[in-house]
Amino acid sequence: MPTDNELLIDILAATDAIFAPLRQADWKSENARSIFQRAQRFFSCGVHWTSGGTSAKRKASFNQIARLSAESRLELFPPHGLRLTDQAEWNARSLCGLPGLDASLKLVDRIEKAGGFRVEENTLARTEYGRPGVTEKLVAIEYQAAPALARGWLVAESNRSGHVAYSCHRSPAANRVGAELPASDPEMRKRYEAKFREFRHELRFAEPLDDRDIAPIPLPIGCVPKLYTVAITAPCGL
Repeated sequence: MPTDNELLIDILAATDAIFAPLRQADWKSENARSIFQRAQRFFSCGVHWTSGGTSAKRKASFNQIARLSAESRLELFPPHGLRLTDQAEWNARSLCGLPGLDASLKLVDRIEKAGGFRVEENTLARTEYGRPGVTEKLVAIEYQAAPALARGWLVAESNRSGHVAYSCHRSPAANRVGAELPASDPEMRKRYEAKFREFRHELRFAEPLDDRDIAPIPLPIGCVPKLYTVAITAPCGL
């Protein structure tokens, strides 16, 4: 059974896998709708979470989740939904060496000042598609955007080449980091990245939650410049 920190990081990775912008591989999978639907339902249902293994292991997992909820580290959405509380998320991101609340709020502010609508990721990263190191810079923006995407402060759209534009959606609510954050742990970062890849891969082959829902629409060619120079992958090399 995972430790408390490992479980919280796994849930963080699952959340980020839902909200990470659609990249070229997501559009190619022809299953972008599954990812889109889960992002839409996260706000009322959280992440779908089940535990496998023996009866004893399932019971231990249930007790662990119930305890973390009682400690205000998890929010539960019966029967199978959950998500991190704000403070638990900031702690988990800090453990993984990922940007937290302050960095995400600064990005939202930059996007607002740039017009607030379909601000291109390469503009935010101060780079151009096709230049050396561009993917790392764009992924850094994606990590910075993750808390805002999971709260509906930002929305991310992309074209079929996987190039992303961010728009402001809701004004950030009052959030604060209420305790000293833990130091980053390289092993926790490795776990996060492995779990992110695992969850995102599963999402690409997951069945849509509702066949009646429309699929997301890729941005038209004119919205993000230099579409044919490079295909951008998701974080963690996915």
